[in-house]
Amino acid sequence: MKWYLKVVVDNYANFSGRARRKEYWMFALFNFIFSFLLSALAIVFRLAHNRTAGMIIGIIYSIYGLAIIIPSLAVTIRRLHDVGKSGWWLLINLVPITGNIFYLINMCTVGESKDNQYGPDPKKEKIAKKSLKIKNVAIFLMISSIFWLLKDLYWIIRSFTGDSWNYYKENPVDLIISILLITLPISFLLLSIALMNSKTNTQIIKSPIPDELK
Repeated sequence: MKWYLKVVVDNYANFSGRARRKEYWMFALFNFIFSFLLSALAIVFRLAHNRTAGMIIGIIYSIYGLAIIIPSLAVTIRRLHDVGKSGWWLLINLVPITGNIFYLINMCTVGESKDNQYGPDPKKEKIAKKSLKIKNVAIFLMISSIFWLLKDLYWIIRSFTGDSWNYYKENPVDLIISILLITLPISFLLLSIALMNSKTNTQIIKSPIPDELK
């Protein structure tokens, strides 16, 4: 789980530096688990005809899917850097079959054991970047809040038209809940702005390298 958080929280929009295999694949694993659980919950609620719960899970799933695009690209590019390749090699996936196989091989290849043009070996360096971490959290909150707010506004507008309005006339509590939910993304948006304006020191700490590796 810590590797997933390292990608999403510590390096949300960090396209520089390097990422080891463990970081990339642990992120991919937990991202798959979370996506699968959210989609499964949405299907279960729809089958149970629980419209409100299904709508909330659908909103969360959509927000997560959009917000995770940036860290997914970032960790992939850093993984390519780790094997000494430019992030542009990601476009090799546009080549059917052979491009996908080449990409997968690179994701599974051990990174270069020495410093390269993209940075030091991530296995030998411990980096603590407090300001970067807070900035990444703020970016994540801001993007999520904007998409969440737009989606809520869309559902509220739809609530006053057609069958949706007839449903909410029969279930006014659901309408009130839907309107109140719009305050959440606004709160997160304000929080992200506050975090972006906060100031913390950036500190880089390098762990000692054993003599045999020098």
